[in-house]
Amino acid sequence: MIPLTWVKRYQELGFVVHPCCPPTHRCQSPGKIPYDPYERRHMEGWQNHPQFTLEKWAEWLDLEPEINIGFLTGSPSKIVAVDIDNAAGEEMFRGLVSEEDRRTWQFRTGKGSRFLYRVDEGGVRSARLTSGDAAIEALGDGRQSVLPPSIHPSGTQYAWIEPLTPRHCEVHGAPAVLMLPQADITSERPDWEAAAQAPTHEGSRNETLTRLAGHLLAPASVPPDEVFIWLKLYSAAHCKPPLSDPEIKMIVRSIQNRQERADVQAELETRRLMKEHNLKWTDAEMMRRGMCG
Repeated sequence: MIPLTWVKRYQELGFVVHPCCPPTHRCQSPGKIPYDPYERRHMEGWQNHPQFTLEKWAEWLDLEPEINIGFLTGSPSKIVAVDIDNAAGEEMFRGLVSEEDRRTWQFRTGKGSRFLYRVDEGGVRSARLTSGDAAIEALGDGRQSVLPPSIHPSGTQYAWIEPLTPRHCEVHGAPAVLMLPQADITSERPDWEAAAQAPTHEGSRNETLTRLAGHLLAPASVPPDEVFIWLKLYSAAHCKPPLSDPEIKMIVRSIQNRQERADVQAELETRRLMKEHNLKWTDAEMMRRGMCG
């Protein structure tokens, strides 16, 4: 059970905290998704929730003692969380960030470690930097992170690493290498469950299907041909009148092109960072990225 004193302390430190589902919850990511203990289901609109009162937390913990605790990363808490899951990621991180800057708040997760950094102003873009088996993910606006002493679904407990704890050291400002420029992103995410129940009238059909296509074609992408099928089904059920197949295909292609441009920009930024910090690609990785013959 999460002690209420931990919730209070996190709030005093500025973390905007929320309950996450229990580690035994039957879902895609047990123990890691914002959760409503009253409704016993995942929390809707969690990206913009307020700082919940300690009284409400006490009720939640009494109602469902096995909930985990998480917080909104990025602008709400003024904290960016850097997630590293394996030794290759740790090696990459050491090449990007100085030893001094690595001595910030840090805790163990179910698979690796998470570094926390302070961000004082402006939007905080989430980003992922990869090289072969190495990956570093910065969790900013529109994301969240589980906190100690939560329990990972594997049974491992999230735990602060001594002496890199809020009790023993100060949180460092985020290194510049982690702070990618803020792009056209938002922490607000549409409630697609509600949208799926409502009709979409002429005048807003293209906008709604474009947003839905963007949602489906985002980084964890659904193949474009499947997106076309979903949009066609949505249009037939909810658009008055439905859009034609050519109109839907045009929407899918437009969003796909935009995503491909974003991927190219991310790739260019990755190459720039690798060059700037003198990191080395493996021959296989370079061939995969078209950097050598």
